Order: sequence, then structure tokens, then C-alpha cells
Amino acid sequence: HNLYLLHLWGQHMEYDHRFPKKCTVFHASQYRRPELNLTQRRIVAAYDNATHYNDKVLNSIFNYFSRQDAIVIYFADHGEEVYDDGVLQYGRCHDDHPSEAIIRHEYEIPFLIWGSPTFQKRHPRLFDRLRKARLFPFSHDDLPHLLLGLASIATPCYDATRDPLSPQFKAHHRMLR
Repeated sequence: HNLYLLHLWGQHMEYDHRFPKKCTVFHASQYRRPELNLTQRRIVAAYDNATHYNDKVLNSIFNYFSRQDAIVIYFADHGEEVYDDGVLQYGRCHDDHPSEAIIRHEYEIPFLIWGSPTFQKRHPRLFDRLRKARLFPFSHDDLPHLLLGLASIATPCYDATRDPLSPQFKAHHRMLR
């Protein structure tokens, strides 16, 4: 049994430093957003390029593990506001009273669990539970319980009500305000 932990560079600002220039796909001229000036459209393009590159890295990880009995869990540590929803700012916008939109952009983040074809064949019941769990609300606060359950590690710290793969799971919502 192996556990690999990879920390990707991701899409932290400054976004134009998060991808090789040869991997540029998006350009400021492609964005038809009159509320943004040229510098702001360049920032949006750089963020989209960083996201595109991050996706390429993820794809290479999936390809690496595709012939093994493996699962890959991916999640971002936080999101970023990048001139979304009429908010003319970018980055992590922490102030005393963040808007609902800023909270959503920073805390509702990608989270996925991918199973290789071999994993799906060898562990069909577990893979079925993983597929069903995608419908449940999930918070990173519960990640340790998910991992302990996946690894079948018995410890008094494990709480099945916080593991979305457990029949005892109880969905809850984190209060941010």
C-alpha cells in the first residue's frame, strides 16, 4: 500500500507565474468583458491559463496511475475571486465582511476522487459508494474521516458520521457567516 501526496502549484496569484509560457492558450483579446480594462483581462487570461495548465498536470497524474489499482483524490486549498460576479478585484479577498459571492468563490472549490479502471474492477462496491457520495455536500473539515474510512484505519478519532462513504454519514453545512 502506497500513499503519495502531491502539492501542485495551482492558481495562486500572480497567475502568470503558474504556468509555462509555452502553455499559453488564453489571451486578453479573447475576453469580451467591457467592464474590465486590458490589465484586468490579462489577469483573467493568466488565471485561465494557470487553470488549464493545472488540469494538464492532473491529467498526467491520472495517466500515470491509470494502469494501477489506484485512486486519486484532488482538491484545491481555496478558490480565488477573479473579477467574478461584478466584483472588480482578484485574489483572496479577506475583509471583515466578505460578500456571499466572495465566500462562494473562495470556499466552494474543486474536489474529486478518480478511480483507475483496475480500481473500479477490483473494488466495485467501494467505487459505487464513491460515485454515490458525489451527491453529498462535503467540507474539507471531514477529509480526515474520509481518508481513514477509505484506508480502513481503526482509530477512536474516526467519526463515521463525517465520512461520506459511510452509511452513518450525516451531511451538514458549514456556517460561514
